[in-house]
Amino acid sequence: MRMARRFQTRLLKLNSLLVRAKLRVLGAKIGNGFFAFRRCTVYNAQNLLIGHHVFINDNFWCNAKGGVRIGDDTLIGPGVVIHSSNHVFSDTAVLIRLQGHTDAPVMIGSNVWLAAGCIILPGSVVPSHSVIAAGAVVNRPLDRAGVYGGVPAALIRELNRADEHQL
Repeated sequence: MRMARRFQTRLLKLNSLLVRAKLRVLGAKIGNGFFAFRRCTVYNAQNLLIGHHVFINDNFWCNAKGGVRIGDDTLIGPGVVIHSSNHVFSDTAVLIRLQGHTDAPVMIGSNVWLAAGCIILPGSVVPSHSVIAAGAVVNRPLDRAGVYGGVPAALIRELNRADEHQL
């Protein structure tokens, strides 16, 4: 049992090193202390900047075409999706697939927790010291640190300095 656990831990560390190496080869800039589980999919990695001590769980999906910046000490739960590009669909006389895309950067602050299955859309800003609840959809810049949830994400409660150690 103990040996199996050590072997699994070593496999996870090796996988994280492979994910880091793959992203760096594709042009991503990644800080120290990065850890990622399996199935980490990133498009346009050259536009991705990841800070120090960032943790990414299984099934992370990111399109960094418009630019994605993830701050230090951020935790990303399983199944999180980050989009920095979106389809144009304003002209009903033209097929959506032919209308192109709009790009807008996504900024994730430091000491943020993106819980399982949340979605961060183009142009969104998540302030430092914030929590995005499981399944929430962030579709705009959020104005202050807090716990956000729902579709679209709304402030559930503000966080202050005394709350920060509980994130």
